[in-house]
Amino acid sequence: MTTVHALIRNTTDVLNRAGIDEPKLEAELLWMTALQTDRTRLYANLDYVADDKIAKYAHELINRRLQREPLAYLRKAREFFGLCFYVASGVLIPRPETEILVEAALNVLEKRSRDGRTHSVVDIGTGSGAIAVSLAVNFTKAVIFATDISSQALDIARFNAMVHYVSERIDFLTGDLLDPIYQPVDLLIANLPYVKSRNIQNLQPEIRLYEPREALDGGESGLFLIERLLLKAPDIVNQQGSILLEMDPDQVDPVRTIALKAFPDAEIEILRDLAGLDRVMLIKQI
Repeated sequence: MTTVHALIRNTTDVLNRAGIDEPKLEAELLWMTALQTDRTRLYANLDYVADDKIAKYAHELINRRLQREPLAYLRKAREFFGLCFYVASGVLIPRPETEILVEAALNVLEKRSRDGRTHSVVDIGTGSGAIAVSLAVNFTKAVIFATDISSQALDIARFNAMVHYVSERIDFLTGDLLDPIYQPVDLLIANLPYVKSRNIQNLQPEIRLYEPREALDGGESGLFLIERLLLKAPDIVNQQGSILLEMDPDQVDPVRTIALKAFPDAEIEILRDLAGLDRVMLIKQI
């Protein structure tokens, strides 16, 4: 009879030999998933002997992880901006660096809210809804729209909005980029695909093999969708409105050029992620 403690230790060794980063943490999370428990209860029951059904499920999860299926898909969950989001194979897994985008949006909204008005926000390519839902939870004085071309992604985003009790404050719309937006907005946010097509093959197998390519591939330059969005944005962003875009650090200069073509008088600020890399562009109309 093998205890949970021994199973975690064995799983850690297996993941380590397979080259999985943070094998002990992942082993714990896999067994937490199999046991349907949290870390506190896991550690309180390390002497528990898992029954055959749980052990079988756990080993299925472990084998899938060894095939490099992302842990977030196995657990059906990813933490983002202090909230737990349901994720599945139809959406990009939210990244920590994207939290900078949310922080910047909240900062913009807090400053704008001083005029006492309700402000409108659109999250383009919402995916799991991580950005839109995080904003709705943390800022109640905004009308929020969230668009995606994928109906599967929007189903997941709607579920996450429901879980966090903000369904009534987000209007989810199906369509390409700005096409579904039917009114001007004060703040446009987008984390669009920005990986160059030729670089997809160089991504980690967890990303390359499992995450939706349409959520990653930004075309030959990596800027296909970003450029399309920026050139359409003047028709939808209010005067003195703002735009926030996530991008690869190497794309800052070409995106700045496109932004100034669309908004010649704009003030542009570059925000860095936790690794100190240029990650988010704030375009402010003045």
